[in-house]
Amino acid sequence: MKKILAAVTAGALCMALVGCGGIFLTKSDKEKFYVTDPSLHVLEDMDEFGVYEDGKAILTAEEIGEGGCGFGFNIPYSDALGERYAGKEYDFRGRNITTKRGIGIGSTMEEVIEAYPDTACILAPDVKKSTSDNAPYIFDVSPAQVEYRIRDYEDEEPYFRIERYETKDGELLSSAGYYDYIYDNDLSRYYVYDHEEEYFESEWALNFHIKDGVVSMLGISVDLY
Repeated sequence: MKKILAAVTAGALCMALVGCGGIFLTKSDKEKFYVTDPSLHVLEDMDEFGVYEDGKAILTAEEIGEGGCGFGFNIPYSDALGERYAGKEYDFRGRNITTKRGIGIGSTMEEVIEAYPDTACILAPDVKKSTSDNAPYIFDVSPAQVEYRIRDYEDEEPYFRIERYETKDGELLSSAGYYDYIYDNDLSRYYVYDHEEEYFESEWALNFHIKDGVVSMLGISVDLY
């Protein structure tokens, strides 16, 4: 949960992709913040976290991971990431790039729902409400539930993620599964958050900002370092 793609200027892109967050829940918070829906699932295939054009991968998840900075569809050229970027050079400006399921900048929320109908998401709180009454993140919810819940948001660009955690044992976890893993194994959430590489093989996410029902920002993030 550490990386949030939240800026569209070149100077801010790398910071946005590795910006710090964190949701330090207690066990008593679970009933308030979790939405239990057994029909929701995690994205299993790593090729879901690549960049596509006309159905063909033009930047793979492996290449994105090697660069270490994630990928921003709003600024789709590697020079924007600066000297810390160590991956494959790319420049997709002016090209129709999407996720594997055809979602890109300008896709509607209805198209997101159709592309990821039963995929587990984590929804960020309304920014204005969260500063006033400590509004929670909500997970796991479907994209349809995200769309329903953001209708009354005061914030102009609601934000949600599709997260995929893989444990050292190869188990795939959603956002809620991440916290279940911590609590079921009686671990310190603070320690795990700062030492995820000890417990998880990988951590990936698709990041969506929505404005007026349309995807306004989109990114792929990778953590563990």
